[in-house]
Amino acid sequence: MQLFDGTPKSLDSLGAVKDQISAVSVFVLGIAGALAVIFIIIGGIQLAISAGNPQGQEKAKKTITNAIVGLVLAICAGAIGQFILAAFGS
Repeated sequence: MQLFDGTPKSLDSLGAVKDQISAVSVFVLGIAGALAVIFIIIGGIQLAISAGNPQGQEKAKKTITNAIVGLVLAICAGAIGQFILAAFGS
């Protein structure tokens, strides 16, 4: 049973809005993934360049950690968004 079963035809455009929201969320997740990969690469380069400098190594590790945490948060936000869209019958 869909949430909007039996609603007037004027609400049919709601499906188009949900499709647009879904498309935007997929695009944003793609951008977040690409940025995470770029920052992980930057952190790896910083780690290689630091060559024994403890401060440089810590900065590089923080960059990599923050990129991974950001990616996980973006994926979780996307999953929650898709769950909400599915609840509305998308």
